[in-house]
Amino acid sequence: MVLRVYWLILGWLTLAALHMPVQAQTFDRLNDQSPQPVLAAPLEWLSMPATTGGLPGAFVAGTQAWPFQAYTPSTVLPTTENQDAWARFTLAATSKPQVWFVRMARVGINRISVFTQDAQTGWSVQSAGTLIAPAHWALRTRTPAFELQSATTERTYYIRFEHHSPLTERPMLLTAVNYMEGASFMSTLTGGVLGISALLLVMCLAATALGRNTLFIWLGVWVLALLLTQLIWLGFGGWRLWPHSAYVNVVMTWVAPLLSVAAGSWFCAQASYARDSHRWLYWLLAGVALGCLLVAGLVGAFFNILPRSLLNAWAAFSVAAILGSLGWLAYRGQRWNLWLLGGCLLISTAAIVRLAFNYGLVAHLETAQTIGIFLVYVGMLWLLLALIWRSREALVEQERSAIVTSHDADTGLALPQVAMLRLPKMLVRANRFSSGCGVLLLRWQAAESLSGLAHTQQRAAVLKRLGTILRRAIREVDTAVRYENDHFLILVEGPVSRDALTVLSSRILAACMHAAINAKTPDAFNQYVAIWQGAASKSTADEVVELLKTRLNQMSQGTQRRVQFVDSADSVLSFNPEQTAAQRKAELLGKIDAVHAAVRQDLPTEPAKL
Repeated sequence: MVLRVYWLILGWLTLAALHMPVQAQTFDRLNDQSPQPVLAAPLEWLSMPATTGGLPGAFVAGTQAWPFQAYTPSTVLPTTENQDAWARFTLAATSKPQVWFVRMARVGINRISVFTQDAQTGWSVQSAGTLIAPAHWALRTRTPAFELQSATTERTYYIRFEHHSPLTERPMLLTAVNYMEGASFMSTLTGGVLGISALLLVMCLAATALGRNTLFIWLGVWVLALLLTQLIWLGFGGWRLWPHSAYVNVVMTWVAPLLSVAAGSWFCAQASYARDSHRWLYWLLAGVALGCLLVAGLVGAFFNILPRSLLNAWAAFSVAAILGSLGWLAYRGQRWNLWLLGGCLLISTAAIVRLAFNYGLVAHLETAQTIGIFLVYVGMLWLLLALIWRSREALVEQERSAIVTSHDADTGLALPQVAMLRLPKMLVRANRFSSGCGVLLLRWQAAESLSGLAHTQQRAAVLKRLGTILRRAIREVDTAVRYENDHFLILVEGPVSRDALTVLSSRILAACMHAAINAKTPDAFNQYVAIWQGAASKSTADEVVELLKTRLNQMSQGTQRRVQFVDSADSVLSFNPEQTAAQRKAELLGKIDAVHAAVRQDLPTEPAKL
């Protein structure tokens, strides 16, 4: 059964291969819709020594049968320093002259020339490459391109390739419309690269300012290096600024990727936390970054000092070292490095796509560039989002640590040092803007009665309930603090009125009363409340707290009023020894019920100001 399926699949593949359209002896096309010219003679090539004359006259005048070969999609021109390659083709005769463009899909090439014989049996030539200033190219384009024109008779063109390494690209033969479409596509691609890079840089700067994390700075440096690499590969290397800028562009096709690898290696060294867990991997990544910088400097200063095979080997080792280090760290338990590994794999795949085009595995340069740019920026966005997520997790951990060190474990309220930091600032704001702020100091009357070992669990339950009551009663901008063992402090941000502070204190006392009833411990939640309210006051924080403590000490002598303002004229102590505690409690509950009834009937109270 397995053999039968195998032979069926093999036969189907054989039939599919036989019926595939043959594209041999044709030019490359910009896309599948690009029209092909009618060729009287197909595209052919042969290899010649570099010492052969620069004109193709020998091919025309001689009687020798030159061994031209068919130019197929898999053809690799074996050009070296001592060997050139020639290609020829013939345009068919047309009734009207038609304009075509020969384009070489390569940013850097030593020299490429297109020859044609004119009516006077002379040769006209168009040349481009790194050996010629771009201003002297026949068409001042980013890649070598030449203008052709058909005639009423057949016209043969010869192309000479002078390069120091094999060429895997096929030349393109485009119409004027396709040529403009290609230029528009390249401009759109370049604009997209600039726009996405600028957006990523802005996001990195914003994340650095908000998160105070230097990793976003190194990620921004990597984005800049990749932007330089993409612009160089797209042909925007400042090639019109000076005569030898085309040569500089060729140099930068090695320097820019090495700078990108260096920036990526250093970013991974910092973001992977290898310095704290695997120091040898950290030094490996740092060494890769430093090595790439040194190699880039050597290539920039002396382009031919290192052979191409050695540069390829170093680039492959650097990428493998980065990916291997991240994989090892993730395997050893640091799952965060899996996110780094995913983004770096996408960026590395972009380089693999570029190499696939150089070796002829990808047909079109535009396809390779588009796929590479897409993968690069998807990988960078992946890394940025992963870094933002990681920074948020770290920030949450810091906040949790801050809560543990600045909040009381029994009640969940802030510790006294928090109040001593916020109270002076609140008083300054109230004095500057003449807005009333409030400070409430509460005394827990049952603190002493529940201090024994027998009441440990009951005391913990009451403190937890008191903390919940105070947190629910205040607003988000206010602060509730366990000031002392039996005192609670509430800072109420302004503007706030005396009536609003009264409503707040009544709400707290009512919640305490209900908690006491539910707990069946009438005296466990008894509170005295002293309120300070001021606007444009010159009092300091210590003076305010001292006034509140003094008033609470006075209230503890037996006043029937559980809530008093420290600066109120009618807050003089009205001590009545004949009035029992039950009577005072009943009177207070009556007042609280009156406040609740007024709220339910929409009477003009001011609870919304809290």
